Amino acid sequence: VRNRRPGDRLQPFGMKGHKKVKHLFIDRKIPHIVRDEVPVLCDAEKIIWVVGIATHEACRITPRTERILKVVFERET
Repeated sequence: VRNRRPGDRLQPFGMKGHKKVKHLFIDRKIPHIVRDEVPVLCDAEKIIWVVGIATHEACRITPRTERILKVVFERET
């Protein structure tokens, strides 16, 4: 888990190509001040989840899925 970095990209569910995390934030109208606080979950090769924003297409659950990792994000109060 880390914060976003310049040039970060992922392939959101349902998209054929990749999209910059920066553009995901812009499209969702996430305020600039909050963007660096959004956690980014990665595996060894790619971003798999921008918490609350988008999940990578490769993480889609299909009938062929054999294992699932459930990750829950909770804000501190």
